[in-house]
Amino acid sequence: MFFTYRYLSHPIQGLHRAVHRFIRALADGALDPVRFDPATCCTGELLARVNASPRLRERVEAFYLAWFQLDAAQRDVVEHAFIVSNSVKRQLDGTLVRAPIDTLPEPIIQPAAELFAFMYKNSLRRTLRIDHWGKLYKTISTKTCPFCGIEPIHDASLTLQDYDHLLCKSSYPFTAVNLVNLVPCGADCNRIFKHEADIIWNAEEGRRRRAFFPFRPHGTVLAVDLTGSRLPQTDRDVAGWNVSITPASEEVDTWVKVFDLKRRYQLDVLGKHYDRWRQDFVDALAIMELATDWDEASVRYKMRLYVSTLSNDPLLDMRFLQWALFEFLLTHADSAFFLAIAAELNDKKAR
Repeated sequence: MFFTYRYLSHPIQGLHRAVHRFIRALADGALDPVRFDPATCCTGELLARVNASPRLRERVEAFYLAWFQLDAAQRDVVEHAFIVSNSVKRQLDGTLVRAPIDTLPEPIIQPAAELFAFMYKNSLRRTLRIDHWGKLYKTISTKTCPFCGIEPIHDASLTLQDYDHLLCKSSYPFTAVNLVNLVPCGADCNRIFKHEADIIWNAEEGRRRRAFFPFRPHGTVLAVDLTGSRLPQTDRDVAGWNVSITPASEEVDTWVKVFDLKRRYQLDVLGKHYDRWRQDFVDALAIMELATDWDEASVRYKMRLYVSTLSNDPLLDMRFLQWALFEFLLTHADSAFFLAIAAELNDKKAR
């Protein structure tokens, strides 16, 4: 991802901590296996919400009773799954075993899925998006989705910002209300491209993979490279754009594939904006350099200066992609390309 978020503590994280205490209370084995009494196993934020919501109470009770259908070894599996799944950074680093829902004992799979999905949707989502996001938004200088760099993120007064479960809640339900597993992102990134993808498991290759952790700088300087591209011949000719993202690493590869960045940059950015970005460059020169007699060398020189300005605030107006485009043009475009721009500029000057 292009940048990381500051982890912003919030009282809503108290729900996750209370759920952790609930799991520990179950694991201690001193509870009535038949009669569910919230006061004996729930504390803090979870107890308050169970007492206020019959629907939540119903789901907590279903999980509670399912727990006592398990033998001791199965209960250890569930407790271990909760602990390792919520060690989010180590999961993304690939240093802890995965514990997806299909590895849980059968009697507790459905109660776990329903309880944690309900808690996120009905106990967390709205508060998280309005109050937590309203505070976090002010700390972010670049108002752009860190996962794609092309979608805006919005002020809390405009819309409820999407939060992505890095470890998707359908596969790792125990992480559903853990703020360490939740990060704001663009709606397209969340709903269309990542959706329910398992960010730590490459299903196509049947292997584990590593991913960026969103709350700690990863120190990787990311860049787009268009080497091997072919300039479009018509407005609809987008197949020639060859997009690669550097440097090569497993975290970069996971990020690029999960959010389908190569195709999005090819189709939604370069396919739509190439002509405009080229024309913006030409128009800027025509306005600022009225007396210049243009040739290939002078156009190349001005383009090199233009590229140097695009490295400032690279996520503003997709400058990182404009930079990649003009670097490609400087390196790979032929003389005819630059002479065509020179001719266009000289024609504008003569009018």
